Amino acid sequence: MKKIPALTIITSTLILITIFLACSKGGGGTNPPPDPCSGVTVVVNGSAVNPTTTGGNNGSISATATGGSGITYSINGGTFQSSGNFTGLTAGTYTISAKTSSGCTGSKSFTLTDPANPCAGITINVTATTTNPSAPGASDGSITASATGSSGFTYSKDGTNFQASGTFSNLTAGSYTITAKDANGCTGSANFTLTDPNPCSGVTISVTGTTSNPSAPGA
Repeated sequence: MKKIPALTIITSTLILITIFLACSKGGGGTNPPPDPCSGVTVVVNGSAVNPTTTGGNNGSISATATGGSGITYSINGGTFQSSGNFTGLTAGTYTISAKTSSGCTGSKSFTLTDPANPCAGITINVTATTTNPSAPGASDGSITASATGSSGFTYSKDGTNFQASGTFSNLTAGSYTITAKDANGCTGSANFTLTDPNPCSGVTISVTGTTSNPSAPGA
């Protein structure tokens, strides 16, 4: 049997030990830094205020977060800011993210809704009595309107300017749309027509006269 020199055995052993230690240390590299967010839970809480009108943009969200320091906030993935207050919002779902100074994050969704339609199921009926102008071209006609189906009515004959009374005076002949609006802004309308009187109504014109024949043919 061939003998292996002792030096060769020692050298080989040292090489194997070196390789083993190198592999154990990840190829001789340094260990990665610890994860600053390991074991950290960022919790987002808050409250939401719905828009006051359908389609309105005065909703808001006020968020706070725990689980770290130097927290900043973002809405729907936008730019982070120091405040958790977000205003000028319409109805919809929003995600508020919170980020600590170490980069740890947490998030929560908030939903804003438009108010219920106050006019759902409401039917406002408008009726009126009319007085025609007293003469052609006169402006002394009038419409007195009333409404049913709700309460707190105001009235308008142009759809813009409303008044508490349903009476509209000093009107000439023509067509008018009277709109009634209740306390919740629900509306109903109806059309009314004023006409000038016929100045010839009841008047009979009779034509009378006398005739005279010529005294002689050809005269």
